[in-house]
Amino acid sequence: MIQSSIIYSKIGLIGDVHAEDILLSSALSFLIKQSVDLIVCTGDIVNGIGNVNDCCKLLKEHQVLTVRGNHDRWYLTGQNMEIAKVTKKSELSNSSDQFIRELPEIIEFQSLSGKILLCHGIGKYDMKKINEDDYGYALESNYELQEVVHSHTYQFMINGHSHRRMIRKFNDLIVINAGTLLQAHEPTISILDINLEKIQFFDYDELSFHEKQKPVFLKTLQTTYLPLN
Repeated sequence: MIQSSIIYSKIGLIGDVHAEDILLSSALSFLIKQSVDLIVCTGDIVNGIGNVNDCCKLLKEHQVLTVRGNHDRWYLTGQNMEIAKVTKKSELSNSSDQFIRELPEIIEFQSLSGKILLCHGIGKYDMKKINEDDYGYALESNYELQEVVHSHTYQFMINGHSHRRMIRKFNDLIVINAGTLLQAHEPTISILDINLEKIQFFDYDELSFHEKQKPVFLKTLQTTYLPLN
């Protein structure tokens, strides 16, 4: 786990990368022009059709806070090498390999309104997820989510893994899924503005990112209450 003591107010969110170096470069350029204080990424850097070395270089150059995804873990352990578009260790430079190896499971950092947890799945569990239509037993049995919610530690949890952008509020925790840059899965990025209490989503279309829906204001979020089991 990595902790940062700097307090941020406008945060750019990048979801699962999957070797999309061209979209990553475009996303970083776009977010920098929006004058964000910080850019974060939910991992899964490897396994895709693009250039993983360039992705690692871009993330390092722009000091993007990045966590390890399950695909990055599989790359390190040699698991699931039969999947399509898998990244082989022979394809990566030494510096890229080291970058992947040094990615933490989670990162904690401060915003103006409270602590933020950056992770791939849910906390340290990189294969767990929350869906937009999860209710009832799906939430009651999501013990990993319950653990984060009832820790009362975080104001926000930023995650990925599902490749589906989402914003939901559970008790006092706001969960933001940053989506993905994978071209086959509706690539998106977003900006969390703590001062203005809103999140904006930007879709990739015609070689650039565009805001195609109204921002979501945090005060308008409906709360789903999770009782302590």
